[in-house]
Amino acid sequence: MKPILLMDSAIQRTILGRLKTGNFAEKNALRVARNAGMRLERFLLVEQPQLGRKEARRIVEGRKGVIIGGSGLVHPSNDGEILGFAFSKGMVTSGMVNASVLRVIKECCSQGVPLLGICYGHQMLGRFAGEKIAELPEYEFGFNSIKLTEKGKGDALFSGLPEEIQVPEYHSLGLVSSKSLEVLASNELCIQAMKLPGYGVYGVQFHPDFHWDFDGKGTGTLQHQYKVEKMWKVIGKRADIEPADKIHAYGLSNIPLLNFMRSCEGQD
Repeated sequence: MKPILLMDSAIQRTILGRLKTGNFAEKNALRVARNAGMRLERFLLVEQPQLGRKEARRIVEGRKGVIIGGSGLVHPSNDGEILGFAFSKGMVTSGMVNASVLRVIKECCSQGVPLLGICYGHQMLGRFAGEKIAELPEYEFGFNSIKLTEKGKGDALFSGLPEEIQVPEYHSLGLVSSKSLEVLASNELCIQAMKLPGYGVYGVQFHPDFHWDFDGKGTGTLQHQYKVEKMWKVIGKRADIEPADKIHAYGLSNIPLLNFMRSCEGQD
């Protein structure tokens, strides 16, 4: 079978106005997989942003699993439409990418291929299930506490984890309620993990793909992103973004990703 597909949906505009593909989270996921002796095949969606039904079917077919990573493309909506904005005339729009991701989710469900949506992928799973994405009252950036529900405590995705854990987060949108999805974890702001009933399809709002030390220089950490992206302009100056023991904190938060990949590889 084909290796697990890591779908990188991140699109960013540089200072010069050019499109930049991918982000550090997907690179971190590759590192986590390598450390566990597993392989992910990365697909940069921005390079082929408009996937039709046949293309989506072809990408998913024969996969052990699919992971949809983070992005900045989802927007709050009070209806079922896919909202999008053009980065520049004649170039990719977020609506094109969103539509492609929804087709991939549909194909995973149709073909019985396990899926894990992370952050943006989690939100798109919610949209696929007909749920609303809301702008949260505050930005969740840094390690925050989430609590497993009764269903979450018994789910293989969280095997080996306590009922309440600290996880890295980086988002301002989320699902605050759900009528069609099984809620596996939450906090006071939003749903933190969920599952589509009857399918091996999951979504987590937090980032189990973040890694404490991607390249030996700390560029895979939230603290690094906080400095590079000048996040204090959004959330204010903070000293508690990461726990003191980064290795343990990030390692613990990697467990849901590892559990998912191992289940795809038949190692559970």
